[in-house]
Amino acid sequence: MKSSHQLIILFCISIIFGFRLVPIYAQLPPDWDIDATAEQLGVTVEALEAAFSSAPPNFKTASEALGVSEDALRAVFPPPPNGDNNNPSDGQTLSGTMVTSENFVIQTGFNQADAYGEAVSSAGDVNGDGFDDFIVGARGDSQAGSTSNGHAYVYLGSADGIVSSPVFTLTGENPTTEFGRSVGYAGDVNGDGFDDVLVGAHAYNEHQGKVYLYLGSSNGLITEPALVISGENIGDEFGRSLYYAGDINADGFDDVLVGASGYTETMAVQGKFYLYLGSSTGLNATPSVTYIGSAENGELGRSVFGAGDINGDGFDDVIIGAPGLTKGGESSNSIGIAYVFYGSTDGLDVASPTIITGDSIGDKYGESVSSAGDVNGDGYSDVIIGARDTNKAYVYLGSSMGLNPTPMILIGNDHTEYGRAVSSAGDINGDGYDDVMVGAVGQSGGALYVYAGSANGISNEPLFIGMADQLGRGLGFYVALVGDINSDGYSDIIGGAPVGGENTQGQAYIYFGKPQ
Repeated sequence: MKSSHQLIILFCISIIFGFRLVPIYAQLPPDWDIDATAEQLGVTVEALEAAFSSAPPNFKTASEALGVSEDALRAVFPPPPNGDNNNPSDGQTLSGTMVTSENFVIQTGFNQADAYGEAVSSAGDVNGDGFDDFIVGARGDSQAGSTSNGHAYVYLGSADGIVSSPVFTLTGENPTTEFGRSVGYAGDVNGDGFDDVLVGAHAYNEHQGKVYLYLGSSNGLITEPALVISGENIGDEFGRSLYYAGDINADGFDDVLVGASGYTETMAVQGKFYLYLGSSTGLNATPSVTYIGSAENGELGRSVFGAGDINGDGFDDVIIGAPGLTKGGESSNSIGIAYVFYGSTDGLDVASPTIITGDSIGDKYGESVSSAGDVNGDGYSDVIIGARDTNKAYVYLGSSMGLNPTPMILIGNDHTEYGRAVSSAGDINGDGYDDVMVGAVGQSGGALYVYAGSANGISNEPLFIGMADQLGRGLGFYVALVGDINSDGYSDIIGGAPVGGENTQGQAYIYFGKPQ
């Protein structure tokens, strides 16, 4: 039977839920002993009790109050089985099933070593029913024994949340292409009122790469691709990154970005990105703009994203990462770079980008880039950039003069690959300011951090931390805003955990927004 001290702490922890989520779970082990915990931490029972009376109690505030490290505290409050740290579930995550709780859903992949969740994205509203949909890639990890052709699964939103099974399944050409390694929202490229999606197969033909465009319709996604585009050369990695660019030339049709981070012209692995324009007849197969990186092993185009309208001129802008990696993923001798290119009536201006750089050689700055929405509500779009080797994420604000080069910096725990993935979180708590999220794939089973926007910008304390249900899941490998799945007025988000599940099928964690 628990002591009065235990019951007090259990109550303090159990009232923290939803998007006040903290990584101290609300379901203590039945044999939990507060006296032993206090002794293990080298603190008094009274100090332990006082640490959890803060509002809200979390690892950071509790560790500071107790004078112990966050890692020491995490060691005595491990994540519970079959659930996250605030919404533990007794359900089993079997192949192709989903586990639900009040504010989150875990979707599990279908086949062993599928790498389901290595890529996740909004799909927009592919069937025009007013509910946002999402897409999950499962490339099939051949090194782990998969013989899958690769798949991308599209799930539809509804008033009740998401449909438990994918409504549309897209399949690659053969097991060597890694179809589904990248998936992305394409906007509405042909202006028919239905959103479209992109799927990449970067390993096609010895990593020449291919990108597939699928169109939405009143019946949902058309599973035959409307357009297939191939890279220029073997080794280009064309399609390793892809996403909606916005409407660069303000013609009413959405445009698309594709990165080819392995592209080589005068130097090895310079990288290149391509901009394809939408039209009434669909996406133009010939790029309107291309841009080649200027550094050996710079890998320009490793990440690409539509940045919104940063300078408020009415034309959407884009952000492109060049993290300075080798093709094997190790750091080269360069500092990571991100480029912001601005839209105009003439299309994308590649002559005068804003260039921002990381702090140190090999920090992988720019391996992940994203729009941040409008975090301070000033009417200008903002961006976020991850640097996972220094466990940082940088938020830059837009202005009438373009991007402000002085960032707000978010810092994660050491050795957690915090910044491996970054994204806007939309307005998850309905306060009128957009929020951001950062993945930390190396933190236990992985984690997803959400930070709230405000009139002063981004808070440096997380509003919400989603934790994987078990060690080694890889949650936070990719994170994305999925829109508003249940159309309740609050943004919803997704995090991929590509080695989650009992048979490492991979998982996706979907969190629903709600008032704070």
